[in-house]
Amino acid sequence: MYKVQSLMMVITSDTYPATRNSKAQKKIYSTHEDQNKLVVWYSGDNKGLNSNYSYDPVSRDLVLNCSDDSRSMGLKTIMAFEWALENVEFEYLIRPTPSSYVNFPYLQKLYREKFFNHKFLYAGTLQSIVYQDKPDVQFVSGSTLILNKSCVELIVKNQDKWDHELWDDVALSKVMQELNIDPIDVKRFNIEGNIFGQEIDLE
Repeated sequence: MYKVQSLMMVITSDTYPATRNSKAQKKIYSTHEDQNKLVVWYSGDNKGLNSNYSYDPVSRDLVLNCSDDSRSMGLKTIMAFEWALENVEFEYLIRPTPSSYVNFPYLQKLYREKFFNHKFLYAGTLQSIVYQDKPDVQFVSGSTLILNKSCVELIVKNQDKWDHELWDDVALSKVMQELNIDPIDVKRFNIEGNIFGQEIDLE
C-alpha cells in the first residue's frame, strides 16, 4: 500500500484534449516527484476489463470498469475514491482535471494554515448556479477538488445520494449540502488565451 500526504487523482479520458493534457501533466509531475505525494490518472473503460479496475504503477494510469463518457464522471470518481481508500494511505486527496496545474508548495501552505482543523474538508474554487429555481447554489469547481480522507470516506459511504443526472462537481455539492458540510473557497489563477501575454500569479 502507498503511504503519502497528498494523493492527486486526475480525472481524464481517452479523448482530445484530455489525452494531450494528461501527457503534459505526466511530464511536469515526473520532474517533481517526492515521497509526500502520489499522482494517478483515472479513466473509464467498460470493455474487456476482468475486474473493477486495472492499475499500472509505471504510467500511473488507473482504468475503471465503467463508461468513460461525460455523464459517467460521477460514477468514475466514486470508483476512483474506492480504489484510493483500498490502496493508498493518504491525508488529502486532490481531484483536478487534465487542464489544471496544481502547485504543491501552495497546497502545503494551505494544509498548515487553513485545512488542518477541519474534520471534513471540501475545498476549491467556489462557483454558483441556479438549480431547481434556487439562485446561487454554491459548488466547488470540478477543475480542482480538495478533500481530506474523512471526507472521501463520507462520500463513498453516501454514494447512494449522488445525483448522476448532474455534472459531477454539482452533484458532489448536493451531497455535501445534504450532509451539512460547507465548502471552503480557495483561489486559483485562470489562464485565458495566450499564456505568454499574461502576468502569471506564481503562487
